[in-house]
Amino acid sequence: MCPQLFLYDDFLGQTTLLPQLGKNEDARLLSVLREIRDAPDKALVMTTRDYILGEARRKHDRLATDDVRDALTSIRLTDLDPLTRGRILYNHIHRSALRPRQKRQFAARKAWLPVVRHRNFSPRLIEETLRIDLKREPDVATAVVANLNNPPADLGTHRRERTHRRRRALAGDPLHVRVCRTRRTGGDVDLVSHGIGPGGGRPPLPSRAPSARRNHAGHRRRLRLLAQPSIADYFRFHLAAGRGQLDALLASCGDMRQVERLVEAGRLADGGAILVQLSQLREELASAVLGAEDTVDDGREDHLEWALDTAETIGSSSLADYVAKRVLELPRWSENTKGLLRLANSLDGSRLIAQEVSDEFRALVDDHVSGQISERVSTGWVAVNNWYAHLDEPIGWFAEGTLLDDMVERALEELRELAADPGGLRETSIGFLEGLLSFLADNDAHLLHEEEFRAVDRVREQLTQAREAAWRSLAERSPDRGRPVKLPPVPHHEQAVVAEFMSDLGNAESDGPG
Repeated sequence: MCPQLFLYDDFLGQTTLLPQLGKNEDARLLSVLREIRDAPDKALVMTTRDYILGEARRKHDRLATDDVRDALTSIRLTDLDPLTRGRILYNHIHRSALRPRQKRQFAARKAWLPVVRHRNFSPRLIEETLRIDLKREPDVATAVVANLNNPPADLGTHRRERTHRRRRALAGDPLHVRVCRTRRTGGDVDLVSHGIGPGGGRPPLPSRAPSARRNHAGHRRRLRLLAQPSIADYFRFHLAAGRGQLDALLASCGDMRQVERLVEAGRLADGGAILVQLSQLREELASAVLGAEDTVDDGREDHLEWALDTAETIGSSSLADYVAKRVLELPRWSENTKGLLRLANSLDGSRLIAQEVSDEFRALVDDHVSGQISERVSTGWVAVNNWYAHLDEPIGWFAEGTLLDDMVERALEELRELAADPGGLRETSIGFLEGLLSFLADNDAHLLHEEEFRAVDRVREQLTQAREAAWRSLAERSPDRGRPVKLPPVPHHEQAVVAEFMSDLGNAESDGPG
C-alpha cells in the first residue's frame, strides 16, 4: 500500500476557536493521532494557530496531554527562506483580484524584493492588504510594504468581531434584493443589491464607493463584488436560507468575479444550501459565465480550471462544454506554463471532458513546454535552472533528444566556468550546484569532464560544511535552544529564481485606462 499523508487544516477554527468541539471530538482526535503515529506508512499534519491551540488546551484537558505536546512543531515566519517567501508572495498576487496593471507592478525587483526581505513578512498580512486595498491603492506594492512596516497588533481581530456582531444581528433579518439595469450600455451593467439591515437600515453598500468602480475599454462599470466580510456574510446568510433570488443575481452578474464569489459562497462549510440551488440553476450559472467571459482580464488558465471544477461540482455539461471550446486556444499564446500543466491534469481527470479534447490539449501543452525549454536553453544554464525551479520539477524533466543534448552542453559550459573561477560561489549557491551536478550525473555527462566535476563538487562540499557550521554556531546562541536558524541574507541564486517566476506577472494583459 502506498504511504499516505493526511492534512487537517485549521482543525480548531481559522481565526478563532470554534464555539465548541463536537461530542467527544477531542478524544477522537487523540485516537486518530495515536493510530497514525503507530502506522509506519501514514502521517498526519494538523495545522492551527498558536493562540487558538492555547485556548483549546485550556478548555479541553485532553488537548494538553503528552500525545499532543510531543507532536507539536512551531513554524515561525522567520523560518521561511527567501525562495519560500517569494513563492508565497507570487501565489497571493497571481490569485488575487488585483487588476492586471496592479499585478504588473510586482514583476519589478524593486517591488517584490522589499516584501520578500521584510523582517515582518506575513502571508496573512499580505493577503489582507491585497483584499482590502486592491481598489483604493494605486501602488499596491507600496501599500504592502507600509502594512508590513506597521503591522496591527492582532491582525483580523476587529474584522472578526465586526463579522460576529453582524452575524448575530442578522438572525431572522429579511433580505430584499433589487437588481438595477438602468445603466446597461455597451455591455456595461450596474448590479446593486439593496437590503434592509438591522434596525431598518441598509447594509453598507454605498453605490458611489471608489472600491465599487471599475473602468473597462473606456466605459465606467460599477461592480458590487461583495468584498467586505460583513457584506459577504450578509448575502451568504440569506441566500443559504432561501431568502434571496439567486437566479436573478446570476442573470445580473456583469463581471466574472461576481459569479466566482457566488460559487465560493456555496463551497464554504455553511454554504451547502447555496450549492444545492446552484445545482438546480446550472444552466443559469453557465449563461452567467458566458456573459461575463470578456471580464476575465488575465489568468485565463486559472479561470478555466475553476470553471471545470465548478462544472464537476454541480454536474453542468454546458459549463464543461464552455471549457472544452476555450482550452484549445490557450497554448498558442499563454506563457503560464504551470497553469497550462494544471489545466491539462484537470482535463485528464474530468468525467465531463471528451478524451479526444483532453488528448489534443495535452499535445498542445507538450509543444508549449518544449518551446519554453528550448528558449531557456538558448539563453544559458542559469535560465534553465531558474525555470525548472519555478515549475518545481527536476532539471531535465520533459527534455529528450536534441533538446536534452543541448541542455547537457549548457550544463557542461556552466561546469567549466565554475571550475575555472569558483570565487563567486557562496553558501547560498549550494542548491544551484547540487542541481547542476545531479543533472550531469543523471545523464552520465560528468564523465566527460571528470576533473572539473570533482573540483566543483569539492567546492559544494566545503560550502555545505561551512553552512552547517554557521547554523550550529547560531543555534548555540539562539534562545530557542537548538532550533535551526536560517541565515539572514537573501541568496543570490534564490533571488534569480524568485525574479524568474515574478516576471510572469509582467505578462498580465492591459485592463484599459482608468
